[in-house]
Amino acid sequence: MTNNTTENCMEYQEGLEYPERVRNAVRYGYQYRKEAEENKDSNIKYCLGDPSEILYWIAQMIIGGLSWDLLKKAVKKMFERIKKRGTIIDSESNKLLTDESQLRTFYVYVKEFDGHKMSVDEKTLKCIKEEIIADYAGETIGEIISKENRIPETEEYVKIIRETIVYADSLLDIERNTKDQQNRNKQDSQQL
Repeated sequence: MTNNTTENCMEYQEGLEYPERVRNAVRYGYQYRKEAEENKDSNIKYCLGDPSEILYWIAQMIIGGLSWDLLKKAVKKMFERIKKRGTIIDSESNKLLTDESQLRTFYVYVKEFDGHKMSVDEKTLKCIKEEIIADYAGETIGEIISKENRIPETEEYVKIIRETIVYADSLLDIERNTKDQQNRNKQDSQQL
């Protein structure tokens, strides 16, 4: 592959449809993880808006295996083009495009979620799982209401919740080392 072809593949285009894998990595692996980590001691549950296409595009590049150095170049190039066109972007995307430490966090979180190796504590994991359940159940119930013009029966709710928990567990089938486990591993290795 020539250098020019590589650069064309890394060019941001608006209006693309992104796979569920990419959308989930951004929504749950980054957005809700970040929210859960920042508000650990709060009982407030947030309903975050859909991420921007920019975040999806960056995540797709990460999941596709783009190295950290190439990603930084692609993001820098993207930001220059957006700035040149005078396009207004949301604050979260702007942070990723202008702050390398924010981009690095995004890179790590997306890779960890996609690789089923999130290094989070149990409380953060629980918060992420709750959001997956809320989104999936809401979507499923919404489909019944819109397609069949009725609300689900009690038995349907039970079935939906069970299916939703299975779905959330499958997304979070994590061969992860929680931070607590990482600390125990570190202590064990120091004792050896």
